[in-house]
Amino acid sequence: NDVTVGWKLECLIDIGKALQPRLTDKIAKVRNAAISACVPLFSSDGATKIVGTTTPTADSKNFEMMMNSIQNTLLWIMTNDSSAPNRALVAKQCCGRSVVSKETIPYVIERVKDVDVKVREAALDSLRENVNLDDLTEDQRVEILRYGLTKRCSSTHAKAVELLCANWLKSAKFDPIVLLDSLNPVLNESVCELATEVIINMASKIDCDNSDDVGVELVQKHFGGPEIRSFQQQILKKRSVTQNDDEGGLSPSLAFFLRVKCNTATNKVETISDVINDIPTLCNLLNSHVDKLIEFNKEEDDDEDMDEDERDAYEDAQNFICLQLIHMANTSELQEEGSRRHFISIMRSMLSRLATPDDLVDACVKTMALAHDTESHFLQTISEILVDIEDDNSTDHDENAIVVVRQMRTISILSFVLENIGGKMVGNPILASTLQHLLPAVTSKNAVIREHGVIC
Repeated sequence: NDVTVGWKLECLIDIGKALQPRLTDKIAKVRNAAISACVPLFSSDGATKIVGTTTPTADSKNFEMMMNSIQNTLLWIMTNDSSAPNRALVAKQCCGRSVVSKETIPYVIERVKDVDVKVREAALDSLRENVNLDDLTEDQRVEILRYGLTKRCSSTHAKAVELLCANWLKSAKFDPIVLLDSLNPVLNESVCELATEVIINMASKIDCDNSDDVGVELVQKHFGGPEIRSFQQQILKKRSVTQNDDEGGLSPSLAFFLRVKCNTATNKVETISDVINDIPTLCNLLNSHVDKLIEFNKEEDDDEDMDEDERDAYEDAQNFICLQLIHMANTSELQEEGSRRHFISIMRSMLSRLATPDDLVDACVKTMALAHDTESHFLQTISEILVDIEDDNSTDHDENAIVVVRQMRTISILSFVLENIGGKMVGNPILASTLQHLLPAVTSKNAVIREHGVIC
């Protein structure tokens, strides 16, 4: 009843008043003891439950003010205390589910970057135990993984793996595509690649009885047999670039996951066969997405259903999917002669089209270089592409704009070629004739083109 709650509140207020000065004591061990004494105040079945059972009174309002003051002090300690054990204790014990909020989460995330390993581990444990994936913004998720999945500290890495697999992936029902959607690989590719590699590695080792990987051992403690089987089935099941044709096509997250899966596979031949099917199929899909992107760019001004941010997001997503498909082709190593010739033909066609987005040019040239057996053959293809570019009039730009686009495309292609060509090709007549295509850019009246041409 309210009478009982009233005297309990008075006792808690007196306890809080006694603890507050000790939280800022000069002696680290005294602060540590005071922090430990504050833990019950923030537990879900402790003081906060008592306050929640009574009607608002002067005492309850005083208690709330005192708790806010103590919490602010604890957050300051977690951030600034010179004692690492004290920072770790606050991160682990005083940031429970009952007090974690949008205001306190950033403080805990900041401790993932702490100089002391115990503090980093405590912060990651607190995030795993008390914070759901949906409670975090995209930027916060990426920040946690960027600093948690570090190669500099194996124990921090293991705790981040535990958070990723035992909390985030589990909340996504072990579906890696759903998890990647929440991390946005289009904007956060490097972090998403780290996370995907961790997940695939975990799926291959999680059923091992004796593992030398600390992260695997930590994750195994959270799952029983059925969950382990579900984990492996979701991550390791067969997926291909054509599997979502009836559902709107290939998504950025699926394309990214399949590309990383191809890169990390131990049995590359079998994995790539499952993912890509064959090079012609991959090339047809790539052409389809490039055509979508070109058509979208043409209709961009007439599309009233999408605002500017939505248009940018769609364009970035399509560019990203195309890049992943190009990288997948590179992973396949293009050993079969027919597939290799077909792929080179598709790359040549894409580079010759002025409407092909500039974001794809470098990847196309790089992958095409790897597909050729000799540098002289590669130079011959480049020379033919540059001739095709000069003959392309398929864009809707006026004549002056087309000249600019041609010269910039030529500069983009030759920049990669000159940076990566071997020294033995310096006297090659094909290279000499290819460089003739650069002269109009170097002597152009347009200052920007001239500058890029000289730099090239």
